[in-house]
Amino acid sequence: MKKLTAFSLQLAFVISTAQASEAKKPFEALVPLLEKLVAASSDSADPKGVNTNQKIVETELKKLGFATKLIPQPVKSVTSGDLLVGEIKGKNPKIVTMVMHADTVFPKSTGFIKFARTGERATGPGVIDNKGGIVVALHALSQYLREQPQPPFSIRVVVSPSEEVGSTGFLEAFAEYGKDSAVVLGFEPALENGNIVTSRRGDRWYNISVEGVEAHAGRNHKKGANACHELSIKIEKLQALTDYSKDVSISIGRMEGGKDKHAIVCGWATAKLDVRFSDLKSRERILEKVEKILSQTYVKSFDGGIATKTTYTIVDDPKPFPADSKGQTLVAAYVKAASSLENRTVAHERSGGSADSNFMYRPGLIIIDGLGATGANMHRPDEVIDLPSLHTRAMATVELLKQVPSVLD
Repeated sequence: MKKLTAFSLQLAFVISTAQASEAKKPFEALVPLLEKLVAASSDSADPKGVNTNQKIVETELKKLGFATKLIPQPVKSVTSGDLLVGEIKGKNPKIVTMVMHADTVFPKSTGFIKFARTGERATGPGVIDNKGGIVVALHALSQYLREQPQPPFSIRVVVSPSEEVGSTGFLEAFAEYGKDSAVVLGFEPALENGNIVTSRRGDRWYNISVEGVEAHAGRNHKKGANACHELSIKIEKLQALTDYSKDVSISIGRMEGGKDKHAIVCGWATAKLDVRFSDLKSRERILEKVEKILSQTYVKSFDGGIATKTTYTIVDDPKPFPADSKGQTLVAAYVKAASSLENRTVAHERSGGSADSNFMYRPGLIIIDGLGATGANMHRPDEVIDLPSLHTRAMATVELLKQVPSVLD
């Protein structure tokens, strides 16, 4: 019995030592906040859930000394949560704006609603996009402000309630934040290879509607003006504008039309169009071509010449932003720190996607994005985060913030 007791004590000591070692890992202290945010489901169309997240983040910002405000959705026809803005004044009035978002693409009806951890990885709705980014930003601020209780520059935190659906209603505010910012830091997830983002493509989203004329497909075919036919011609012409050599792409995300009948000439059709470009000149050129195609009519009825009619609305329009040479000092500090902390090479590159940081762009503004956590499978029910990156990416951000005074004029 004595040997067994001694063995049991030794085993207990080994286990407790291992647990203590695990607890010492810096990221472990950050996991509870991440789990709390993920547990509060916040699909873009669920204002209550989004605002639950916003209040959690607001509480954390207040602990750090930020003055905060929640701004209700200004457009009555749009459903969203509130925009959260926190500000702390520095010795220099010039502002560093840190932008992130509280919404996800996962309604409760998907069943993907829980935080689940396996070792040093975890899954859950928005765990990396963008709740992990929120935790990274808050941890970075906590560490930086501990060293700099009165920072040498002012800091603004902007948390969108609806980034996943274009942040409609808040884009004018974002543009204003860009105007008075010296640096914008985006906490979208890092790219899947771990790299950060120093430039982004822009995009424009169109909702297209075609009105045709219904007719019996057998007896009165000549009297019909087929909306699906019109839309199909337009789609073929639009797709032909894709030019990878110029970094321009066109994509139809959805199309539908007509009644669920074989024998009726289609009377209506709709489509969602995505146009992407990498610079402002390409933007002007490609959008002119797109809208020329949309404005033309290709299908008329044989009997009487009745034409289809096409209308469209623009529902998202972030401009591209280029890499800015003035920001290289900040980028260098970040990638050096991240590479050292993670024992791998971390670099920077352009992203084909757009984010809220695009809406803040103006010429001369330094924008660095992808500063959130690392992981994979964004917008999928196996979305996963590398938990240690909550700490490593935050500490790399601290090193970036230390270099900000060097780029302020």
